[in-house]
Amino acid sequence: MSKAKAYMQGQKLVTDCDYYDTEGMTEQDIAAAKVVKYAVATESNTVVYIKVAREVDGNPAALTAGQLEGLTSYMNEIKDAGVSVQLRNEPADQMRISLLIYYDPTLLIIDANGNGSQNGKDPVRETTKQVIENLPFNGMFRKSDLMAALQALPCVEVADIKSVKVKPRNGAEWQTVEGYDRPFSGYYSIDALTVDYQPYNAIE
Repeated sequence: MSKAKAYMQGQKLVTDCDYYDTEGMTEQDIAAAKVVKYAVATESNTVVYIKVAREVDGNPAALTAGQLEGLTSYMNEIKDAGVSVQLRNEPADQMRISLLIYYDPTLLIIDANGNGSQNGKDPVRETTKQVIENLPFNGMFRKSDLMAALQALPCVEVADIKSVKVKPRNGAEWQTVEGYDRPFSGYYSIDALTVDYQPYNAIE
């Protein structure tokens, strides 16, 4: 939502307006004041819900208490009369992934522990993290997308997603993902990633 992203921490709105006077501010000053880097709005039963997040090290993160307080005051000031706005500022949803990977041992790309022969990194784990981290804010996670990315690795003959479980950070129970899931907070953090590596044998 553009209005949430337009919020500037530490600045006052022009009187009776919904914008700021940025005269005298540099582009760096303006960028630093705009603490809301991610925002998505949905409406349900006359209530507008807005998921928000700042950016830390290139990734979404929950706003600080001070940032949220300022944003809440700003939204209450600029919103239309009679419109109810609820801000959702949450830490990343947690995700637990379990994979079964049959790799081609003749290629010497990875070993039974997933260690890469070129740079020492595990291509399966790296690819899985990239799929999750590259999701757009509030984007849908699809198990089929993760499967396609894993199956595209030259060292992988067969990939099987044994399970994916998710829960909001403050949620009580883990939920098994059946097909797809949209994060409550708008983004995920991998809490656990387990990979069972097995050599692929084309001849039984």
